[in-house]
Amino acid sequence: MTQKIHDRSLKFLVADDPTGFILFGLRPRTLLVLRPVETDLPSRDRVVDGSYLVERDGVPQVIHIEFFRMHQGLLDLALDIGEAQVRIHRKERVPVYSLLWDLYGAAKAPVLERRAVSLGVEGDPEATRIVYVRVNLRGMATAELLETAPKSLYPLVPLTRDGANIESVRQAMAAIEGRPDLSPAQRADHLTVLRFLAEAEHVPAKVLEFYLTKEKMMESSLYQSIYSDGEAAGRADGLIRLLVVRLGQVPLEVRQAILTRAKESPELISGWSDEVMLAPDAETALGLVRKITGI
Repeated sequence: MTQKIHDRSLKFLVADDPTGFILFGLRPRTLLVLRPVETDLPSRDRVVDGSYLVERDGVPQVIHIEFFRMHQGLLDLALDIGEAQVRIHRKERVPVYSLLWDLYGAAKAPVLERRAVSLGVEGDPEATRIVYVRVNLRGMATAELLETAPKSLYPLVPLTRDGANIESVRQAMAAIEGRPDLSPAQRADHLTVLRFLAEAEHVPAKVLEFYLTKEKMMESSLYQSIYSDGEAAGRADGLIRLLVVRLGQVPLEVRQAILTRAKESPELISGWSDEVMLAPDAETALGLVRKITGI
């Protein structure tokens, strides 16, 4: 669950202000973000983290953003980037450039690094290459990020070399709260991302609660969405447990249908839970499963 919240927080921040991520990674003289572009890659059942049609230094192009989470090797990662580049180029017919945000880089590695992965014989200058820019926030300190990075990246402080501690988080919080250009809701969104990333980096939750209280985050659409999803997951889990007791097992498609319904109608899930508890036998409980799945 923590990993899903971590991923949602990063994607939310990119969607909220892709300009900051692109400015940091590519350092263009001028940049105008025009619109997001389609990110589904149906052949792999994968959705890239972000891609945007932009004018960079006056040239139309797509900037493709990925977050590296260490669940795959560098070659597979490069192949995923290459596949996204080809699909986006086929659709948009403009140059495509990729930014890989490495969430687990080394403190001594460069912050920005151009990488090229050859698909041919090693050393062959004519071989096809997958090229991208690697962004390594572990290579910079909290103070450097707060002083030099676009302001929209302040919530990423916990990912810096020395950012996974309460003092760095407090500094980032003060920087976010000191932004007059943000509305109260946007400020709450950025504080929410900061807290979730800090928790993912193992900053003690009880200490975080002292500074980043729930009251500070209540106006955040991200916080409300995740909190709502958590409540829905809890209701769905309760019904699934009851069904397991009655039937022994609950197929995956039924579990997914229950979770979907839990998000749509909490009252419906409560009613179904009552029906299962009152069901006199397994056949009656099985009838409820048919009702849930529409079979």
